Amino acid sequence: MKRKLLILCALLSASAFGAGSSGTKLISELYVTPADVLVKTAENDWDNPDSCDLSNSLVLLKTHDSYDTMIAFLLSAQARKVKIRTWVTGCHERAGKTYPLIYGLSSYTE
Repeated sequence: MKRKLLILCALLSASAFGAGSSGTKLISELYVTPADVLVKTAENDWDNPDSCDLSNSLVLLKTHDSYDTMIAFLLSAQARKVKIRTWVTGCHERAGKTYPLIYGLSSYTE
């Protein structure tokens, strides 16, 4: 019984949190604004676990605790043409549409 309850709680919390991987892609463009950075890919759209309006770009907020590290990572990955893996949680409104919100990054090697 405890095991079933634990599994049920894990499933419910995962769907309520809605966080997940948005895939592994090459960065084609970075748009830096005073409030955020829009990360675009020339490949197929990013995965969109939270069903935001658009998934052709991801948003990194400048208020993120690791913003300085993450923007350096993104710029380096774009310059070196290295695929990155991203994790997103929630949606962020930008120009009237919502985009997946980045909370984690890593490099990807095949």
